[in-house]
Amino acid sequence: MAVSKREENIPQSTLVISQPLLLTKPDPQTRWQPLQEMRSSVRTWRQKQSVLRSWSSSFSQTPSYSLQDVSLLEMIKDGKQGRFYRAKMSHGNCKGHKLITCKVIKEGVSLKRFELEVSILKKVGYHKHVLQLLDWEVAQRPYMLFLENVSFGTLRKFLRINRVQLTDNENLQSLLTVVAYHVALGMEHISNKMVLHRDLALRNILIGSFPYECKITEFGLASDLFNYRSSWKHYKSEVPLRWYPPEYFREKAYHLKSEVWSYGILLWEMETLGCSPYPDLDSAEEVMFHVCNGYRMRKPRGCRDEIYKLMEQCWTENARQRPSFSEIAKYLEDIVEEDAVRYSVTLHILHQCDVSMAEMKVLIRFVFLLRIIYRWKKARQYATLCRGDLYSSKSHPQDSHSPLEG
Repeated sequence: MAVSKREENIPQSTLVISQPLLLTKPDPQTRWQPLQEMRSSVRTWRQKQSVLRSWSSSFSQTPSYSLQDVSLLEMIKDGKQGRFYRAKMSHGNCKGHKLITCKVIKEGVSLKRFELEVSILKKVGYHKHVLQLLDWEVAQRPYMLFLENVSFGTLRKFLRINRVQLTDNENLQSLLTVVAYHVALGMEHISNKMVLHRDLALRNILIGSFPYECKITEFGLASDLFNYRSSWKHYKSEVPLRWYPPEYFREKAYHLKSEVWSYGILLWEMETLGCSPYPDLDSAEEVMFHVCNGYRMRKPRGCRDEIYKLMEQCWTENARQRPSFSEIAKYLEDIVEEDAVRYSVTLHILHQCDVSMAEMKVLIRFVFLLRIIYRWKKARQYATLCRGDLYSSKSHPQDSHSPLEG
């Protein structure tokens, strides 16, 4: 059959289309999958839009209480964006809470920034180690956040005031490990919500009862990873540089693993009972220079080896090699459980015997000694096993040219 000149210029791949297509019967299990995926994406988009509409409408609503019903008591902490007070509230959404924590926003903070903090708190939601948002006041200045109540204020102030009593406590390291574990759980929840706190420090941990009720607060610098630029472009002059990682000093980069660096600084603060980080460096410029050149703080006095090892992992130069908050929580959970077992064994011994305080201290030291002996025996067995493998490999004929033989 003759081919026309028009068909000669058409590529061969396009001529195949004119051939009859073989129709196959669609799989009943997958035929509706594209439609279901489209419906799921539309449903997710509608849910996000409804949440955004509820947030925008909630800011325009008139509160169901007046500021006359708010009575501020004592100041808990003075932050950069606002002051935290212990307060009383009898109306509105906080009805039923006799004592609450009230954050009074300072005059220089804009309404847009206040709305951003409220939206982030609403996104973080409830967690037992994050200070819960109860209500807010946006109708008139000063803007206010109404949060759940805490009894003892900031953890930094508590450790500094009770430094003498805590130093004499033989279980101090176990108590501090419990606090570190609870903070890691709270940060794990925040990071799972794709929120960057950006101001993780000892001053922003509030405590209701030491060490079992710790709350992460102060989301004034926080940002949403899905709305990064709009939530961070105004705050670059307010960053706490002593808590920030080297990648921020070099590239202005801050991500979830950067929060882990700040968590390591928080651990150092806690082990020193409230000391400021980098006490040997006076200015922020010195901190930036030395941190970028590999300087790390020394092990605090009395700090257990497991906790300082965790600090060093949090301060790894390569951010990808730092542990996640889930891994940190699991690591600390094992230590807390081990301390709890040791403490319960000691209490069981004391419960069975009528002992004095001096005898109690001797028994506690005896339990610690048993633990050290057990670890020493395990290490010796492992070393013996390794030496046996080495000798057997030397005696093996195929390893006669091994470099270990000298």
